[in-house]
Amino acid sequence: MMTYFKCDFLQTVYKISFGQIYLSKPMMTESDGETASLFPKAARLRNLTYSAPLYVDVSKRVIKKGHDGEEVTETQDFTKVFIGKVSLDLDNFNFGIH
Repeated sequence: MMTYFKCDFLQTVYKISFGQIYLSKPMMTESDGETASLFPKAARLRNLTYSAPLYVDVSKRVIKKGHDGEEVTETQDFTKVFIGKVSLDLDNFNFGIH
């Protein structure tokens, strides 16, 4: 036996927008789990990448359009979503963000 579901919406549109960008201070995690600030000289001496975590505010909107022209919008905001780490090259003053 097959079951059919009636769809209340004709079309669903997803929109994602990015807001404020946050670049935190470079940090390192020791083998015992303790975190500390990382400075360029320490990174060079320990052969570590001098990088900083990058976060961004994200907003997600779902717009559902019904058969009768009705629109239902759902919005969800996420604050400081971790995107990745940005390598900081201090020798050339090139921070990788353009």
